[in-house]
Amino acid sequence: MKKSAFHYSTIFVSVVVGLGILTAIPASADRSPHLSPLTFSTCKPAPSPAILVALPNLNALAFVDTATQEVEQIDSVPGNPRDLLMHPRRALAFISVNNNTEIEYFDLLCQKSIAVISFPTAFSGMQVSDDGMELFVLDGTRSNLLVISVRTQRVIQTYVLPSQGLGFAYSKKAHELFVAEPSVNKIGVIDTHTGTTDQPISPSGCHRPIHGCTPLGIQAPAAGQYLFVTDGAGGIAIFNAVTHLQLVNFGGGSGGVSSLGGFDQALNGVSSFFNGRRETTVGVSSTVS
Repeated sequence: MKKSAFHYSTIFVSVVVGLGILTAIPASADRSPHLSPLTFSTCKPAPSPAILVALPNLNALAFVDTATQEVEQIDSVPGNPRDLLMHPRRALAFISVNNNTEIEYFDLLCQKSIAVISFPTAFSGMQVSDDGMELFVLDGTRSNLLVISVRTQRVIQTYVLPSQGLGFAYSKKAHELFVAEPSVNKIGVIDTHTGTTDQPISPSGCHRPIHGCTPLGIQAPAAGQYLFVTDGAGGIAIFNAVTHLQLVNFGGGSGGVSSLGGFDQALNGVSSFFNGRRETTVGVSSTVS
């Protein structure tokens, strides 16, 4: 029996006040995760299209119908799942579990774990490349940005940051990683195609420029053309991810903005920002059938 979103209202409190990051899988995607030896014809498909919601307090992953906003299915994901990324070409989700010490590969066709990457300490963030071949992970020291092969689950490159990164974003348009480095008031830039660092970005136009503009939150919507950055004074600035030019100066909101999220092309490319703390993440699956 279907349960309406109303019946699960307590579950979605964190989604309303938190940060949503939605990523679409193209309809032409290969539906067999390349790590899985499973026979997919024996699996019961998950609802599609669906919004995937990580529910850390329930140790679960919820599938929400995009048209009716009803919870269609809830799967058990032990380890307090929090961050959630969708593979851009396959029916596969990457879920951070066990206090960000593991990344679980979750097969969306059979709704089960097929691989796990473990870390010695809690990592600080993860992104996936536009071709789905690599995961980018900011390690627990916040001083190293790891490049991990999705296929082998091994670190294939390490970028040593000049200062600790608070967060980072990946632009598929620029094929670059952008790292918020608040201690030096800069945004580090790494070219993932060449494996080299580029000239860092120095944000400007904030409310407290005497000590520089401090980048805290950073996000790139799915199209990857722009960067959205929050500063220490509660403002938001917009940058061109390809040219690195700052297009919009920081503008503070009521009470400030402590987190932000980019809604991608699955929702007509609309970008949306949320006040409040980050509690859970959301993904969109459009090929699981």
